[in-house]
Amino acid sequence: MITQHIMNSVALSFLAILPIAAVALLLVVMRWPARRTMPITYLLAAALGLFVWQVPPTGYSGFGSTHFYCSYGPSIHQLWRRNGRLR
Repeated sequence: MITQHIMNSVALSFLAILPIAAVALLLVVMRWPARRTMPITYLLAAALGLFVWQVPPTGYSGFGSTHFYCSYGPSIHQLWRRNGRLR
């Protein structure tokens, strides 16, 4: 039981570091430009969040969105509309 928990923690730790390692591999080792590397690693991180950690896809901003939503508070758009400025 404890061994399985440790292995699960090791696997989750490896998956958590995977997007950072992918950026290092693609940018430094393979010398790809950031305009090609970052979308790939963004999709990798989003897929890990959706399928490994089951983060819900609702309430978050996507490509081309003008509003950035946060799960812990009002959006920037709501703050701007309420106060007339950002604090």
